[in-house]
Amino acid sequence: MTEEEVVFVRKATGLIREAGPWSVMAASGTFLIADGIHYFTAQVPFLYPGANIPLSYFVAAVLLTFPAIAGFFLSVAMPRSSGDYVAVSRTVHPLLGYFEAWLSWFAMICSTGYVMFLTPILFGATFYSYGAMMHSPWWMDVGTYLSTSKEAAVILGSLLVIGSGIVGILGVRAWKLIMNLIWWLPLAGSALTVVAFLYGGTLGPAGVKASWDSVWGAGSWDEIKRVALANGWSEWVAENAGVSGAWGWPGPWTAGATLACIIPGVYTSYGYTQAQYVAGEVSRPKRSFTIGIFGLIIICLVIYMAYIVGTGMLYGEFWQQYDYVMMGGYSDQLKITAPMTPVFTIFSMSLVGAYPWWAFIIAVTGAFWLLNDGPILILLLSRITFGFSFDRFFPEVFAEVNERFRSPHWSIILAMVFGVIACFLFAYSPWFGMLNFMSAFMWRELLCSWACMAYAHNKPEIWERGVATKVAGIPLSTIFGLISTIICTFLLIFMITQLKGDNTSLIAQTIAWSVGPVLFTLYWQYNKSRGIDPSKIYTELPPA
Repeated sequence: MTEEEVVFVRKATGLIREAGPWSVMAASGTFLIADGIHYFTAQVPFLYPGANIPLSYFVAAVLLTFPAIAGFFLSVAMPRSSGDYVAVSRTVHPLLGYFEAWLSWFAMICSTGYVMFLTPILFGATFYSYGAMMHSPWWMDVGTYLSTSKEAAVILGSLLVIGSGIVGILGVRAWKLIMNLIWWLPLAGSALTVVAFLYGGTLGPAGVKASWDSVWGAGSWDEIKRVALANGWSEWVAENAGVSGAWGWPGPWTAGATLACIIPGVYTSYGYTQAQYVAGEVSRPKRSFTIGIFGLIIICLVIYMAYIVGTGMLYGEFWQQYDYVMMGGYSDQLKITAPMTPVFTIFSMSLVGAYPWWAFIIAVTGAFWLLNDGPILILLLSRITFGFSFDRFFPEVFAEVNERFRSPHWSIILAMVFGVIACFLFAYSPWFGMLNFMSAFMWRELLCSWACMAYAHNKPEIWERGVATKVAGIPLSTIFGLISTIICTFLLIFMITQLKGDNTSLIAQTIAWSVGPVLFTLYWQYNKSRGIDPSKIYTELPPA
C-alpha cells in the first residue's frame, strides 16, 4: 500500500464532472427561491410590525453577496466534492472544517424534513385557492385535505424524499437533466408572476380591489378591512410606529423592526453557493461558477424585489390588514373570504382573476419551488458525508461510488433515511418543528470567509489555481474574505442572540455544536490506532 492510498480511501473519488453553469445555478437557486420568499415573506408585515420590508430584504441580499463571492473564490481554486469542508479543513483548521460541515449537515436535515413536509401542505393551499377562485368544490376539497392532513403531509413528504434520493442515485447526468427541468419550469412561472404585478399596476387601486373581489367574493376586500379595524388594527399600527413611512407597513417604520426583519431576509437569500458541495462534479469550474453564482444573485434579487415591492405598492395597507386578520386569530369572523395562511401566491394570483390559466400557473409555481428542493438537499447532504468518509473521518462505506451511475449510493441512502425521519419529527414532535437552525448555516459562511481571507497566504499554490488577482498588492480573495468575515460575524452573533428564551433551539444547538468535534476527535484517535497519520490527510487536497 502506497503512502497516497493510506492518506485517502482511494486514489480517485470515482465521481465525474458533468455539471455546467446552469446546473450550478439550479443547485443553488432551488434552495433560494423557496419557502423563504413564497411563504414566510408574505407574513412579515404581521411578524415584524414597523419594518421597512424592501429595505430589510435588499440589505440582506447585498450582505449575503459577499459570502457568495468568498464561496466563488474557494470553489474555483478548490473544486472538490463536499466543497467548503475541504476548503476550510485545508486552509483554516481540520477541526473547524469538520465542525462547520457537520453543522450544515444537521441544518440541511432539518430543512429537508421541514420543506418536504410543507410541500404537500402548500400544494393543498394552492389547490384550495384555485378552487375558491373558480368556485370549484372539488379543488377546494382536495386542497383542504392536503393542507390539513398531517398524515398525508408525512406520507407524501417521505415519498418526495425517497424520490429525490433515487434521482441522486441515478447519477449526476440524470440529476442534471431533472434538476434543470424543475429549475426552468418554476422560474418561468415566477417570470409570469412578475408580469402579473406589472399587469396589476395597469389596473389602478379600484381595479386591484375589483379583481380581488372577483376571486374571493364580492365584498371580500371591504370585509378584510372591516374585521381588521374592528379588532384593533389601527391601535396596533400606532403602537409599532416609527419615524418615517415605507412600503409594506401602513405607517411610519422603525429602525429596530427593520433590522430584525433582516433575519427572514437572510433566510430567504441564503444559499448562493450551495453548489459548492458538488464542485468536484462541475466541469470548467471558473466559467460555471461565474455564470451560476452571479447570474443567480441577479435573478433572485429581481424576483424578491418584484414580489415584495409589487405587493406593497398594489395592495398597500391591505397586505398588512390581511395578515393581521388571518394570523391574529380573527379569521373566524369572516363570512365572505376563505380563511387562508398568507402566502404571496394569494396576492399575485388575485391580480389576474380574469385569466384563470394564468392564476393557476402562479399558484402552482410557489408549490413547485418547494418541491424541487428535495433533489438538491439530498445531493448536498450526501456529498458532505462522502467527503468525511473519503478523508477517513466517517465510516468508509459512505465513500463507495456506484460503478454504473458514478454516485455515492450509500451516502445518498443515509441522507434519505434521515430526511424521512426529519419529516416525521416535524409532524409529530413539536420541539423539532420549533428549531431555529439558521445560526448553523451562518457558521458555514463565517468559516468559509476565514478560508477565503487566508488561503492566498497559507496555501499560495492553491490560490494560484483560482482567481489569482491582487489589488494594491493584496489578494482580491483576501479583501472579499475580510469583508465577508465582518458581515458573517455580525449575522452569526445577531442570530444567536435571537435564540434567547428559545430553550428548544438552545438545547438543539448545544447538541449540534458538540457532536461534530466529538466525532472528529474519535476518528482522529481511531486513524492513529490504525497506523494512519491523520495530520497528513489534511495537508493536501483530496483527488478530483
